[in-house]
Amino acid sequence: MGSQPVLQSSSVIRPFQEDDIGQTAELHRSVFATAPAMSPGLLDLYNAYFREVFLSHPRQHEDLPSLVYEEGGKVMGFAGSVPRPMRIRGRRVLARLTSQFAVDPSRRGMAGVKILQAILNGPQDLTVADESNTPSRTIWEAVGGHTARLQSFIWVYPFRPCSVGLSVMAGRGGAAGALAGISAPAARFLDWFTARTGVNPFGPVESRLAGHEMDSETLLASLSTGLDQSLQPVHDRHSLEWALGRAARFQGRGTLRKVIVKSKKPETAGWYVSYSNPGGVEDVLQISAKPAAARDVFDHLLHEAHQRGAIGVRGRFDPVFMESYMERRCLMRCGPWVLVHSRNPELTRAFQDGDVFFSRLEGEWCLHFR
Repeated sequence: MGSQPVLQSSSVIRPFQEDDIGQTAELHRSVFATAPAMSPGLLDLYNAYFREVFLSHPRQHEDLPSLVYEEGGKVMGFAGSVPRPMRIRGRRVLARLTSQFAVDPSRRGMAGVKILQAILNGPQDLTVADESNTPSRTIWEAVGGHTARLQSFIWVYPFRPCSVGLSVMAGRGGAAGALAGISAPAARFLDWFTARTGVNPFGPVESRLAGHEMDSETLLASLSTGLDQSLQPVHDRHSLEWALGRAARFQGRGTLRKVIVKSKKPETAGWYVSYSNPGGVEDVLQISAKPAAARDVFDHLLHEAHQRGAIGVRGRFDPVFMESYMERRCLMRCGPWVLVHSRNPELTRAFQDGDVFFSRLEGEWCLHFR
């Protein structure tokens, strides 16, 4: 039986610094398999990424730094950290968002637990990791964290079910990706056939509302006054534009759109932030609506995506839209996991009860490498 790796006497967990970027980039590349090997061009991308996201974030907080686990002068672990101001029933609280957690395979186990404990023991009121895998969830719960199960569901509305399934396979790469490419013509035919024969239950959706592009100022105002959940994010103009700017740069996602949805009166019914991705699956980063208008706002989102030629739409589960998901027969899948930790049970309970507004725009989505 193999023995667990142990922390060496020369090991230390300390704040991430600019001088650590080279070693941390190589660790990230190897753990997340972003490339077969490091190249000068890739290193340049990593340098810009770590500086922008973890050293120069618009809300950088000196008490909540990203951390590295160093052993004998070598970086063997990294945990990214970004502050996320929030409020619960009007009271300000400070959340800490973790991302890009990476540990050298030879030091997994105790080293990973120690880094996570160092993160959780910080001065923040709440810690969140919203794109975690199952091993991370196991470690998180072992040190007192919780899984927010409602937020861990992803809904999918597949206009073309076979093509959406192949899109998921293609995203996995390797043999699955190759098989998806070979099977694409057959999937297109099956989608066409089921649509023509009425077998496909995910047809076009009509909308009773009108949508208009909105600017960042309107979105900021909506986020500041238009939310009903007990636990809400606190945005400012600079940090919101920073997040939107990063989300807009991701390759292959499509064109980022911010849409405000209004009734004929006209009154604001809700809004959403999503990618326009004709021929692909459109991802929703944020959606909000007045409870009475939730179905109409959701239908507008689906209608517009279909009009642009998307093969499907997906987003994070939100209890406000639960009836919409059921009525439209949306498919559900679980994961990645949304994990939370707090010494204040009121904060963790808000996540577990679904009484929180925490979209992909507030989470790790905008902290992706590329």
